[in-house]
Amino acid sequence: MDSSRGLLRVVSNDELTRREQAAAQAQRDSERDKQEVLTGLAGYIMPLWEDAKRAKEEIRPRLLASLRQRRGEYEPDKLSQIKQVGGSQIFMMISSVKCRAAASWLRDALLGQGSDKPWTVSPTPNPQLPDDSEQQLAMKVGQEVGMLRAMGVDMPPDMVAQRLDAARESLKAKLREQARLKAEDTERILEDELIEGGFIEALDQFIDDFVTYPAAILKGPVIHREPTLTWQKMSGGANALPRWVPVVEDKLVKRWYRVDPFKFYPASWATDVDNGYCFEHHRLTRDALYAMIGSPGYDEEAIRSVLQEFDGLQNWLGINGYNTADQINQPEQLLSTGGPADALEFFGQVPGKYLIEWGVDDPQVDDPDKAYNVNLWMIGRWIIKATINPDPLGKKPYRRACYEEIPGAFWGNGVPDLIRDTQDVCNAAARSLVNNMAISSGPQVGVNTDRMPVGANVTQLYPWKVHQFTSSPMGSTEQPIYFFQPQSNAMDLVNVFTFFSNLADEYSGLPKYMTGDTKIGGAGRTSSGLSMLVGNANRLMKSVLGGVDRVIVDVLESLHSWLMQFAFNEYPELEGDIRIVARGSASVMAREQLAQRRNEFLQATANPVDMQVIGPDGRAYLLREQAKSLELDTDKIVPDHPQQPMAPQLPQPGQPGLGEMPGRPGQPAMLPMGNGGSPPAPPQNGRPIGALTDRIVA
Repeated sequence: MDSSRGLLRVVSNDELTRREQAAAQAQRDSERDKQEVLTGLAGYIMPLWEDAKRAKEEIRPRLLASLRQRRGEYEPDKLSQIKQVGGSQIFMMISSVKCRAAASWLRDALLGQGSDKPWTVSPTPNPQLPDDSEQQLAMKVGQEVGMLRAMGVDMPPDMVAQRLDAARESLKAKLREQARLKAEDTERILEDELIEGGFIEALDQFIDDFVTYPAAILKGPVIHREPTLTWQKMSGGANALPRWVPVVEDKLVKRWYRVDPFKFYPASWATDVDNGYCFEHHRLTRDALYAMIGSPGYDEEAIRSVLQEFDGLQNWLGINGYNTADQINQPEQLLSTGGPADALEFFGQVPGKYLIEWGVDDPQVDDPDKAYNVNLWMIGRWIIKATINPDPLGKKPYRRACYEEIPGAFWGNGVPDLIRDTQDVCNAAARSLVNNMAISSGPQVGVNTDRMPVGANVTQLYPWKVHQFTSSPMGSTEQPIYFFQPQSNAMDLVNVFTFFSNLADEYSGLPKYMTGDTKIGGAGRTSSGLSMLVGNANRLMKSVLGGVDRVIVDVLESLHSWLMQFAFNEYPELEGDIRIVARGSASVMAREQLAQRRNEFLQATANPVDMQVIGPDGRAYLLREQAKSLELDTDKIVPDHPQQPMAPQLPQPGQPGLGEMPGRPGQPAMLPMGNGGSPPAPPQNGRPIGALTDRIVA
């Protein structure tokens, strides 16, 4: 038997003193190590992170509540109370239905491609004339006037001025047409970049966050290294055909992502992404971290240091996994070990002295007292990346939108926030309804156990059961067993549920008829009344759609700016003077209705009076847009530059005849010159070849 068990160990004062000194020294070493970690650039970033983290703790419960409400789960404390009372734990999926309805509506309006995409590129309405255009126009008109004078025709100054104005307007028309064509080329380039970069998939996920959470975050374009599959044509030899061989190359690609709202940390005082710093919490695997080696702006030495201590960096931020979406979406991650490491990505301003000390290799960083917009990556005590934000305006690659904006606040309201109270009441009514239906579904039974035989089973009741009783020991005549029917409150509870369910329609702006419910009273009983109700609901949703439209416009402007800076050699047809126009709100009208309205407009304007107003170019535009909606090749149906033969001008009384020069009867008029000074070629297929729009004003 161990004699030491149960005995108290006596410690001397000297040993206690040594232990206290050792503990104090360990505390000082820990503080010194912490101080070493928090020096320089990392020391400047960590206090900002702690402030953003504290601010996020206030919004995190709302994020979790919205996620659980969308998934049909009770809050832990609420579920515990329900279990204590007993009975049904039913959860009515009103929030899920409303979120799906709003997301479906937005996807129908925003996820189109080609002619159905929710944006377009518009050229500048008033293009600027070249610097030397006035001089060239004056020379051109001067040459024409000189030719006329050489032929004996003298043009008054007012006619020369008119000719100059006409030439100027003609040049502007040509510039507008060129701007339109370049805008179409730019639009195709931007659309191709979005598709290649996964923007459609990211926007689809962004829409789900938009209707669910207080705010949705979209990120891009993000440049990173990624293995890309290409095909290379190889010779098959003397007697073999050439063959294609797959080749995997590491390339820098542009990507768009949906950012988890749980992992985005704006500044505590920020009201939007671009008016304050922000952090994004990443979870990086070893492979993902190693792939960063060689990418522009990353420090290879710091990355390798992180890889050496990777196992100790899995939770260095101190973020409790039970307070994130992982608790609901992926609970098994909370029990796993050896997972990814935490990393912070920072966008904001940093004084130049910290960047110079870290070793940022950028000629822009030359003033230690100036604050620069930077992008940093931090893991543990290492800064693995520090670069200047490439956006010329310092804008961050994040875009934020809320289903319902709250002025002056970063986080707004999602659909679950708007109907949370009605959802709770409907859940309570449904639980009470189920419990009441269960209780009132059959009779309740009372039993006098003194009159029951020993061992009798009084907990089961079935048809034709024979009950045995004993005589009352006190001679009582009370019935040994009796039945009574509990009252059913089902209809009252159904009315309560219906009332608050209808309030959820009003609060969310998503009435049931938007999802196909035809049981509508009042004005909805007629087709015209239903159309009016749908139109009113669409007006409310248009305001919601406006937030996503702004995100799309911002994404495209940032992409256009990036391409103009870094990819102009790849896309020389890019146009800088353009305007991104969001037209998601126009997609609210069903495409079938829009096509019908276009047909009606085409028929209404098919008359001589309207044709004089819109002209051949306007008519061609209408036909092109209609052909696009039918997914037809517009180039094969309607030419881009329709040119109709000029109508002959009949001579007016008192004026020279057709074909005569003004002031010189009997001599031919001067024809507008084409290329090389030759007159226009004769018309072919109804169109004059090489005809000029410039005419001499006489």
